Amino acid sequence: MAATFIPMFIHSAVEVIIISSTVLIPLFLLKIAFIHHEKSNMGNQLIELKNTFFEEHSLLITLILAIIGIVFFILVGWPLSVLWIRSWTPWLFVIALLVLDELYASRYLKKGLMENGICTGHRFIEWGKVESFKWVRRNKDHSTLKIGITKFYSYWIAYLYVVDEQKEEVNEFFKKKIRV
Repeated sequence: MAATFIPMFIHSAVEVIIISSTVLIPLFLLKIAFIHHEKSNMGNQLIELKNTFFEEHSLLITLILAIIGIVFFILVGWPLSVLWIRSWTPWLFVIALLVLDELYASRYLKKGLMENGICTGHRFIEWGKVESFKWVRRNKDHSTLKIGITKFYSYWIAYLYVVDEQKEEVNEFFKKKIRV
């Protein structure tokens, strides 16, 4: 019985890994291409914004959550053996790709005010789409700037976290760029 179970287990795992990788790896490569495209549209950085505590430790937080997720998958699913491999392997791939995405994006997309827009870390907002801005909250080490954006004929909101020592500089810059 054990002799037939192990090859079936390995075959099932390999099959799911192949199927998962044919879908998720191209998506990850598209995300990398998108990051490079966004970076080429940003222009030069005018003001580099310092990271808040949570932004500074976002990679560590992502890794901790990934480890918790993997431990959960192993503890919950391991007794189900083959069924577990089929159902959780894609999610393990997603977790691994999320960690890689955080590593890649945090290295190449630095938060700041650019010539052609605002880079909030994982998102780029062109100056022409910014409709309004307002300081909405003050936390322990940073303030929150609420940015109104017009996109696809609708109104969107983005938040930019600015450390207190840069708040006045960012406020003056926004007043010059955006006419409210």
